[in-house]
Amino acid sequence: MRRQQGRWNFWNLRPLHVVAALSGFTCAIWLFATPWYLVGYACLLLSALVGLTLKLGLTVESEQKPELLQVLFDVAHDRDISQLHAAIAESLLELTQQTDPIFRQLAITRLQSVSKDCNLLGEGVIEFVSTESWRVVYEELLLCPGFLLYLSVAYI
Repeated sequence: MRRQQGRWNFWNLRPLHVVAALSGFTCAIWLFATPWYLVGYACLLLSALVGLTLKLGLTVESEQKPELLQVLFDVAHDRDISQLHAAIAESLLELTQQTDPIFRQLAITRLQSVSKDCNLLGEGVIEFVSTESWRVVYEELLLCPGFLLYLSVAYI
């Protein structure tokens, strides 16, 4: 066991120490205990092994990104965004099947651009790169009944 800040910490045992201790204890039981104790001890070790295996499996999965799972649950509450997310996820899944390295690199570059656009949208910023797409939105904004103030910034 390692000392941490003046206290013994049971959870920082090294696997080799645990195996050595369990091996010694198993040998002692094998030599001196009755068969019933030996069967009980074997069942105890088996259940501990199964429990530790399940714990390790859950720990490895949860360390990957628990916030990503929360994001997926939050997105699922919005029907429109959830449908878009599903369509994008299916497209990304199809993209993983592509083997052409040039196509994949171009696709990754394009997806990085899309990711930046999504980040801007999440911050409440919409950029229009073409004049025609902005004209359509501009007309729609001006026809909104609650639209009182219009500010615009243009750059070339």
